[in-house]
Amino acid sequence: MLYIGSLMASMVVGLRGGIPGLNTGNVLLSCLLFAAPFNAAVVVQFYHRDDDHFNFSALLLKSLGLLIAINVLGYAAGIRSFGHSFEGRANFPFIRGIYTGAHVLSIISLMLLFHLRDFTKRPVTFALVGGALMLNLAMMMSINSRLSLMIFLLLAIMFLTRAIKVARGLYTISLFTMPLLLTFSLLVYQFLSLPVFQAVLQRVSKEDVTTFNGRSYIWNAVADWAWNDRTGFLFGNGYKGHYKLHLLDFVAKLWGEDHAYNLHSHSTFTEVVLGQGVFGLVLLYVVLWRGFRWYRSNYLDRTDQAPLFAGFVYVLFIWQIDIFCYGVDIGHAIPVHDVVPARAERKRRYPTGKDLGRSMADLNRKLEGGLRLRGSRRGPRKPLVNIVTVVYNGAATLERTIQSVLAQDHPAIEYIIVDGASKDGTLGIVRRYEDRIAYWVSAKDSGIYDAMNKGIALCTGEWVGMIDADDHYAEGAVTTAMRAAEVRTV
Repeated sequence: MLYIGSLMASMVVGLRGGIPGLNTGNVLLSCLLFAAPFNAAVVVQFYHRDDDHFNFSALLLKSLGLLIAINVLGYAAGIRSFGHSFEGRANFPFIRGIYTGAHVLSIISLMLLFHLRDFTKRPVTFALVGGALMLNLAMMMSINSRLSLMIFLLLAIMFLTRAIKVARGLYTISLFTMPLLLTFSLLVYQFLSLPVFQAVLQRVSKEDVTTFNGRSYIWNAVADWAWNDRTGFLFGNGYKGHYKLHLLDFVAKLWGEDHAYNLHSHSTFTEVVLGQGVFGLVLLYVVLWRGFRWYRSNYLDRTDQAPLFAGFVYVLFIWQIDIFCYGVDIGHAIPVHDVVPARAERKRRYPTGKDLGRSMADLNRKLEGGLRLRGSRRGPRKPLVNIVTVVYNGAATLERTIQSVLAQDHPAIEYIIVDGASKDGTLGIVRRYEDRIAYWVSAKDSGIYDAMNKGIALCTGEWVGMIDADDHYAEGAVTTAMRAAEVRTV
């Protein structure tokens, strides 16, 4: 909210500074649009606060898909956007800016990659997702945004090969996207000059690519201001700060524009630093860092929020070189409301545990779930058997163990999993089965025996069974064991 507040403040400063085109009405409307995504996400999270199956990632994917579908229908009906368009290139009628459509398509496509699996088990779903990806690529090429297509392809390769899982320093590298592109502009030109890109892209001239369609002139003007002038460097110069500073007057003449206030700096980074200063920029860095850290952990744990990590990484690498993430553009909404699930989950990570009794007070748990937390327990059937699995980084074998326990035909089993804060995707596997697991917890412990003691302390049944995370039960094993136990006790 602090970042959104600084964005609102920049609009007020611009209004008071007499920036052409601003009036009280559109400033208030813009401020409302700035705040709407975050507050809408808060409302959604609050509404679904008790729904363990709510999937924010799936909701966002459906929403973006609906937005694209509406625009495709409008485009097919002959409706065009004349605010920002180029002859011969597709532009969606209900999206602000021609490149915004390419960015939204890229985010959707990266998220769809997570659903492109299990061809043998779900061939229809696989075919539908594959078809949607092909359609998205066709639309992206018709929009003809070189930078978005290049970044999308690089990230798609990294996610498909799982190279993104071992990549280090992604967030840090993303902070230097603009200077890296300017430094290696000739390499970018050579990359885009490959036959595969020449075949699908219409604009691959050396001058055009190395200046990024003239963007480098603007970015260099902002760099000169930061180095030599620094007026309003700390708290910004308000909305359209470049107009107040006359930074883009020469670019307006170069591009045949009558007034510089019709221009923007083609970068969320430069718009923020000019309008909101270093103060606003640092706040945006914090938002992006929290979102990146949260969704990366979800990606590593293979949770249902993992697809959002792909979209978030795309935003990280595009926000410095496009205005997509600034102000009322839809790219602003994505990182701003994507941090809401992280904040909501953070508050749920540290429950008191009173509902589960004093025996759990020493668990120092970090994450937990299962039927007990929903107030659901097995019926009064006896004897109740507790099965406990302790695990640490057991993603390679744990799923077979879980399936073998859940497949047992004994009528009264409670399954408990104690995880030692795994980092390899173990937690994602556990969460896939949590609607059939009595209780699971993930927290640091003092070793396997400490974890076993915690697991046993959670048991409430007459019998306790321990099964390792790399082992599995034969069919009917628990029933057989219980029959043998009954014979012995008679």
